[in-house]
Amino acid sequence: MAKKLSLSGPAGIVAIVTSVMLTLVSVLLAAGFTVLLGYTLAQAFSGKSISGQLGGLFFLAIGVGGCESLRVAIEQRCQLSEQGALQSRLLWHIFRIGPGILAQRRVGSLIDMMTAGTEKIERYRQGFLGSMIGSMLTPPLVLVLMALFIDPICALVLLAFVPLVPLIIFVFSKLTRKVSGKSRRQRNQLAAAYLDTISGLETLTLVGASEIQGKKLAAAGEKNRLSTMRLLAANQLILLVIDIGFNLLLLTSGFALCLWRILSGAWGTGVGLIAPMVSMLGLTLLLLEPMNNIGAFFYIGMSGRANQRLVRRFLGSKTSLAAPEIAPDRGLESSENSNLSRREAESEDEAPANSKLAPPVNSNQSVTSAVDPALPLIQMQGINFAYPGGKPVLKNLDLTVKTGEWVAICGASGEGKSTLIEIIKGNLLPNSGQVYLQGQSLTPTNRDWFRARSALLQQTTWVFSGTIRSNLMMIAPRASEEHLWNCLKKVKLEEEVRSFPKGLDTAVGEDAYALSGGQAQRLSLARALLSERDLLLLDEPTSQIDLASEAAIIQALAEIAKEKTLLLLTHRASSLRYADRVLYLKDGALREVSSE
Repeated sequence: MAKKLSLSGPAGIVAIVTSVMLTLVSVLLAAGFTVLLGYTLAQAFSGKSISGQLGGLFFLAIGVGGCESLRVAIEQRCQLSEQGALQSRLLWHIFRIGPGILAQRRVGSLIDMMTAGTEKIERYRQGFLGSMIGSMLTPPLVLVLMALFIDPICALVLLAFVPLVPLIIFVFSKLTRKVSGKSRRQRNQLAAAYLDTISGLETLTLVGASEIQGKKLAAAGEKNRLSTMRLLAANQLILLVIDIGFNLLLLTSGFALCLWRILSGAWGTGVGLIAPMVSMLGLTLLLLEPMNNIGAFFYIGMSGRANQRLVRRFLGSKTSLAAPEIAPDRGLESSENSNLSRREAESEDEAPANSKLAPPVNSNQSVTSAVDPALPLIQMQGINFAYPGGKPVLKNLDLTVKTGEWVAICGASGEGKSTLIEIIKGNLLPNSGQVYLQGQSLTPTNRDWFRARSALLQQTTWVFSGTIRSNLMMIAPRASEEHLWNCLKKVKLEEEVRSFPKGLDTAVGEDAYALSGGQAQRLSLARALLSERDLLLLDEPTSQIDLASEAAIIQALAEIAKEKTLLLLTHRASSLRYADRVLYLKDGALREVSSE
């Protein structure tokens, strides 16, 4: 069996041992206080002086308090230092593995492991483990004192209860380990999914899938809440069984033994009974010390141990950059969540996959329900735009794009190409001039309608952790597999996906690490096609990929242009080959040039 990786440094191990010793010293002093208290009461009731005993009791009480205070201070200090050391160790391991880790793990899960995970580990190791070990050693120590100073027969009888303590911990930890592990995994996945969604929020908004993803997160959050409640319910049940069963049984047995020894005359008569009786009952209470910590074990210990297993597996991993073994990290894309997506899409208020995904038009919007197909799809007249406090970007710009036309707009960086496309999308309003989309004028009240008429593909779009299928179906939850393959075929990605061993269920990794830049961009293009919007806005879609991938995307766009209207912003000459018209943007205005 492989040796377990140590998660504590030398200082941490010393702190744990010190905590064990201080716990035992504290128990020893408490036991001495109990025995001395019995003799003090017996002396008091017999009318003898107790000044010496009171001094001893005061010294022992101060000793118990001092040991506990010192133990807590050491645990808290080492908890922080060891957590920082463990976080550094994890970070260096990530650096050693390199970016290949993103094919197997999501950034959100790594962050959760390095923050909440390490905190729970060190709260368990430095803040709990030492005192727990010390309390587990308490019963033998207390029983030895009971045998030496009170009654060996009572100590021998109560010795039968000692094995029950580790047995109870072992049995109940096995019973709750599955629930605890499931709860931890769900919290880890939920944290990863939230970070993934926040990182890709712009993409979700542009493709109209933010509401669906929000419902998935809400459902996953509710599932995590229920899992946490089940874990708490199991812990409370365990504590109830321990309190009613073990604690009550032990106290009853201790009281019965006292009564038996008193009635049998083994402890004498009169005031002489007080010392052994008080000491016996006090030491019996000290035997409950391990059980008092069991409640904390199921709250702190189980969580800490679960995170320990996670961190040890991670530190023991040796991911290869050459051929990473991709483990599907489905996150929210479990079968249950896939069913949730289907139920959401089938609900009355969810638009079907083959709709234009246009939101309902409010009564105060100047948009009619019908559009005139004879009108240009896009018409811009006298557009002027400048950012607050900046120089004019667009100056008296005019643009007309017919339905089914492919128009390419080129120009140097900083000339305002992205600003122009944001105005067409409805994300920006011009300072002056008119923008028409299918004959409808852009106003502050109908910007959502404008946004819903087109799909925007930017230079870098976010590919979500999960699978190729989940990335596509977040746009159209009810899309058939045939429809998914058809969209992949249109963007020249079908053959490559079919060559993957898992096809559509291939895990893409964090930010599409398992895909090439061109494959990720074509996957984003297929996702835009699934939105079924007639207007595709492409903002430098080939600027950050290799020439082969660029050629595949340009060929795909040539096929897509047969049924869609394309407006392409680019600075690459190769992207202009198939365009119907090429416009050049300079000094805020457009002029037509040859596409040759």
